[in-house]
Amino acid sequence: MYEKQFDLHLHTYYSDGKDSPKMVLVRAKENNLKLVSIVDHNTCSHIPEELEIADRLNLNLLPGVEFSAVYEGHHIHLLGYGFDYKNRELRTMLSEIKGRRRQGIFLITKKLRQLGFDIADSQLRALPTEYYGLTHIIHALLNKPAEKQRILKEVGSADLFAIINHYFSQAREAYVPEDYLPAVKVIKLVKSCGGIISIAHPGSHLSYKEDLLIEQLAACGLDAIEVFTPKHNWDQIVHYEVLAERLQMTITVGSNYHEDFHEHDIPIVTPLGFLKTPPAIYDAFAEYLKNHTTFRIKY
Repeated sequence: MYEKQFDLHLHTYYSDGKDSPKMVLVRAKENNLKLVSIVDHNTCSHIPEELEIADRLNLNLLPGVEFSAVYEGHHIHLLGYGFDYKNRELRTMLSEIKGRRRQGIFLITKKLRQLGFDIADSQLRALPTEYYGLTHIIHALLNKPAEKQRILKEVGSADLFAIINHYFSQAREAYVPEDYLPAVKVIKLVKSCGGIISIAHPGSHLSYKEDLLIEQLAACGLDAIEVFTPKHNWDQIVHYEVLAERLQMTITVGSNYHEDFHEHDIPIVTPLGFLKTPPAIYDAFAEYLKNHTTFRIKY
């Protein structure tokens, strides 16, 4: 009954994941996922490599990217799928935001050095990532015993989110605001590149009172809502499933797999560990994908 499992929200070390694309895709194949998408943050230049790996595995890989976006003052994440990743305007936009993020990250490392932390920019430059995140800085610090000891003393934990809140949240000493893309611009560009776009785990960024924002984005071309995700509780899953139906939007599934948060488990067989996606969700999405993109499921 539940053979049609899919996961459209996977990350690799090209952004803030830890695994290689090959490792992520092999894990997906081993667990019989029918369709997957690697959506590393604000970058898609590695997609050809991932498509080649997926073809060797006979695994359906939907080209994707996760955009850090802003709408009406709200930070949201948008997931683009099935678009022309070679589009010049898209590549230029992503290149510019990657450049600005790199500058911001190195400003953060400068602030950390001023606070007495031992971290060199060369540690980050040596990584395979195309889009730096705070997790890269945190791992670089935790890998040094003296820095880890200081963090444990000051934060009281090695938890990533606790460290982020302590050092990098607004008004903290090492805070540098991240640059976000205008959500409507992202939607229109992805659509012009022949793709579709979903809002990722809205329950972690928006309250139910802000459903109007999703409705407004739907009017601008937003296609889907990521309903089944470990970032949603049962109530949120039901709420956003009903909202998607009311707005006539398709539903996506995503584990938001980073490896750090999954303790080396495979990406996703069950989005919440105890819940499998109904096959009708997959069928509806596959049909929507067929009708709105040139992507075709092969395997």
